[in-house]
Amino acid sequence: MHLSEKAKEEVILFHEQICQWFKGDGNGTAAAAAELLRHFSTRFRMISPNGIERSYEDTLAWLPTAFGAKPDMQITITGMQAHESDKHVLVIYQETQVFNGEQQTRNSSAVFIREDVHAYWLHLWETWA
Repeated sequence: MHLSEKAKEEVILFHEQICQWFKGDGNGTAAAAAELLRHFSTRFRMISPNGIERSYEDTLAWLPTAFGAKPDMQITITGMQAHESDKHVLVIYQETQVFNGEQQTRNSSAVFIREDVHAYWLHLWETWA
C-alpha cells in the first residue's frame, strides 16, 4: 500500500475516533488520549481555524477537556486528495462538523511523515471554509 493510501486511512480513522471522543464514548483518561494520538509524531504541530497553534504536548493536554463536550457531534470528510513524496504525504480535505444543530466546515491540509511502514501526522493546518 502506498504511503498516500495509509495517510488517507489515518485521516478517516482519526476523525471517526475524535468524533467518538467528543461524544464521550469510551473513557476520557490520559491513557486513552495518548492512544488516540498513537499515529501522531511527537513533533506534531497544528494550527486551528482561529489561529491557535498546538504542539503534540498541547494537543495531548487539551484532549481530556474535550471528552464528552459535544455529545451529538457528527464529522464528515470530503474531497480528499493526496500528494506523495519519498518521505511525506500532503492530504488535503474538507471536514464538516455538525453539533448543537450548527454546521462548521474546515479546509484542512495535513502532512504525514513516513516512519517504517507507518504514516504519522506531522502537521495540520485548518482554515474556515
